[in-house]
Amino acid sequence: MKQKNISMIGAGKMAAILSRYFAIAGHSVHIGTRDTEKAAQLALEIGCGVHSGSIEKAVQQGDIVFLAVPYLQIPQALEHAGSLSGKIVVDISNPLNADYSGLLPGMDISGAEELAKVLPDAKVVKAFNCIYATVLEGGPEYGSGSGSGDEEGGGQPDGNMRAQVFYAGDDEQAKQVVAELIEDTGFVPINTGGLMSARYQENLTALILQVDKHLKEPMQIASAMLMRESL
Repeated sequence: MKQKNISMIGAGKMAAILSRYFAIAGHSVHIGTRDTEKAAQLALEIGCGVHSGSIEKAVQQGDIVFLAVPYLQIPQALEHAGSLSGKIVVDISNPLNADYSGLLPGMDISGAEELAKVLPDAKVVKAFNCIYATVLEGGPEYGSGSGSGDEEGGGQPDGNMRAQVFYAGDDEQAKQVVAELIEDTGFVPINTGGLMSARYQENLTALILQVDKHLKEPMQIASAMLMRESL
């Protein structure tokens, strides 16, 4: 894959893990936060030539902008971002309530669709919102499973299962770029359709949180949609 210029807005765990994956894959990564010292520290920890600076500076350097901040902090981040016209904007957030027991009340459409209304000249893609940071950091491998026997189906010839990352968007070229970036992490990209499907991705996150809550012991939960040929 050709080198991409990626802007990572945020300096939390997801931002750090994704920045590391993309930098190792050979992409140019620019971390931007309001606290530029925090961004500089994270870039130093990651190494691999990762750059840092203000949100606006990072956005200026990137063709692909990851909004790696909590949903309720997105408006504040956008205030410092400058123009996002023509850029691919990847929303990894979920509009969760304060106690993470479900989505915010009154959400008739997805957070990603709301974002697309605010950024009509950007190409918004929803991705990486259904996966825990610990799972992303631990890698895609989940031992043996039935799988489909091919990489596109989520399995591998030896039966090892790889966790999946769902993505949705209305711009097919932007989605293809994001799918390739997902592949750079080792996870399996699963196309869920237009940006409207971000609603289902966000609800899946709420379901995963409920499953996690009722487990008897801590586990790393990842999504895997099994596929095989129809009979």
